[in-house]
Amino acid sequence: MRLTVFSLVMLAAVLVACGGAGHTRGVPEGLSADRALEPGDEVERETLRRLPELAPGQAVEIAGATVVAEAPYQAASRRICRALSIRAGDAPRALLACHDAEGPWFLAPPVFPVANGEEAPAR
Repeated sequence: MRLTVFSLVMLAAVLVACGGAGHTRGVPEGLSADRALEPGDEVERETLRRLPELAPGQAVEIAGATVVAEAPYQAASRRICRALSIRAGDAPRALLACHDAEGPWFLAPPVFPVANGEEAPAR
């Protein structure tokens, strides 16, 4: 009897520990496009629109700013992302743009709070 109660308690503990929401196929919860940042200005909007045609590492003039889009890479979220550097006047900013196979490019929240030795801008 004592062994049966112990076995049932252990089985319940294992089920509770292994249970839960788990992951669904695709992107894990919390990394969805609904957390995308809105483009802050015309430079960001136009950069997102033109991103598929931008050569990696090449400076391009977009809406009065100098934009450099790095090479695409597959992120842990399974999205394709590109690091962006935008310089308008004396204010450089580092952004991250991503897209999945079926959607447009969007600005993603910063992965790290510090970019290029400076604090990432609050948005």
